[in-house]
This record gives sequence, structure tokens and C-alpha cells, in this order.
Amino acid sequence: MPFLREGVTVRDESTALQAEFTHLEEEHGTSTLGALVADSGIGIGEWDRMYSIYATTGNILNQRLGTDLRWSGLPFDDSDVQVFMNKGKVVYAFLDRTPRHNVENLKYATPQSVVQARKFTPKPWDGGYQPPDYWRAEIESFAP
Repeated sequence: MPFLREGVTVRDESTALQAEFTHLEEEHGTSTLGALVADSGIGIGEWDRMYSIYATTGNILNQRLGTDLRWSGLPFDDSDVQVFMNKGKVVYAFLDRTPRHNVENLKYATPQSVVQARKFTPKPWDGGYQPPDYWRAEIESFAP
């Protein structure tokens, strides 16, 4: 019997988790990533790292995460894949299609990572139109 690799199905983005980030932005608040994930109720379970990887192939994910998994549900667009791990094993992965809640590639966030809403002022467009300011939740990352 041939060796079958363990598989991971990448899920669509969680509207419940997105709602927690949106609420933080609307309140101009600060939280931890662990609290936002827990409050969303998405049921990840225990996790110790979250990676944000721009990837459309399982080989890229395996290379960056140091895993040897069979990946399904990967994007064929400009999405990031958010990967939650616990003790080196993938426990949850989802597509972040905008992407919105990322940490830099080859770095990771933890449940204790600070998530803070920050105000951004876009540059004026040609013709003088000034787009309105907006708030975006940013996740603090840690180098591996």
C-alpha cells in the first residue's frame, strides 16, 4: 500500500472571524489575536502560531511551514492562506481573499500577538479627490 500523506482542506474565510476584526476596527480598539479567534467561535482549538502565506500551491505551503502535507481548497487568485498550527501540526487553514489580516511571510503571530486598529489616510487621487480615512486591524508578528 503506498504511503498517503496527511491532508489539509483550506476553508473559505470565516465571516465570524471577519466580524471580530471589523468590530475592533469600528471601535478603534486593541485586542489579542487569541481573544479575537476565541470570540469568533470558529472552533480552532489550541494553536500556538498563525502564518499568513501568499500561496497557490501546496509545495509553497509545505516549504514555508516545514510540513509534508497534501493541501486541497487552495486559491487560484491573489489570496493569502492563513494557517493556524499547534506544536508543528496544522489545525486550521482558511483563505483570506482581500487579504486583510496578515503577518509578513516567514513570520508568525501567536495567541498573545497584539491586534490594533490603526488609522490610515489614503493619498489624494488625480483630480484632487481625497478618499476618506479608514481603520484597519493590524497583527503584530514574531520572527520564527
